[in-house]
Amino acid sequence: MHPYEKLKVILARLLLLSVTLTLGTYTRADNAQPSAIQDLKDQNPSDRISVESAATPLVQYLQGIQALHSQYRQETLSADQRTLQSVTGELWVDARQRFRIVADDPFEPILVSDGESFWNYDVGLDQITISDLNKDLGQVPVLLLSGHAGQISDVFVVERFELENDVGPVVSEQYLLRPRSADSLFESMMVRIDDKLPRTITVSDSLGQKTIIELSDVRINTKIDDDVFQLDIPAGIDVIDERH
Repeated sequence: MHPYEKLKVILARLLLLSVTLTLGTYTRADNAQPSAIQDLKDQNPSDRISVESAATPLVQYLQGIQALHSQYRQETLSADQRTLQSVTGELWVDARQRFRIVADDPFEPILVSDGESFWNYDVGLDQITISDLNKDLGQVPVLLLSGHAGQISDVFVVERFELENDVGPVVSEQYLLRPRSADSLFESMMVRIDDKLPRTITVSDSLGQKTIIELSDVRINTKIDDDVFQLDIPAGIDVIDERH
């Protein structure tokens, strides 16, 4: 698997992507299976905001995020909604294109970037691959949450949706981002923001698979030590350096 397949999130990438999202009241039950894209297709057209204006509030929101630290749950679903993979872990992102993603599963890769280099530590193979960080939002969406928000309009066609709960005003926004380039690793990305905090990133690919990233215990704009965005290389590890 290409190392950047592991980054088709997030967050995201937080979407996410400086990185960020939290729990909020939603119209579906918290334990319901996420299916954000289909949910949006079923919504009333009046919920849609014009494509031309939709990117602006998302850019403004993401530019207010300078750092994010969160727990995450990532689930990959097949086209027929079978769970192919479920992983939990911890992530850190800041507005200098730096991130660290560490899964609870000790055999999952550790992914780290200092904003220039990208480390992919395959723990199972005792191997670390170092490459130049790909700064293309269409290939590495986590950069949305790490200082590249201003490029959203250039890279994506954006639609915005508002969701209401049963008892009150709008509490959730969803942004549907479709890459303009045919070379993107994914067909669409959904970023959900609940009560002004990012919550979920859903990435859909051409095979009908979805990768859903849910963030919890989110901490925004708290200081993250620089050494979090470095990878200490253990003795005896095979290192492949592909940097130019």
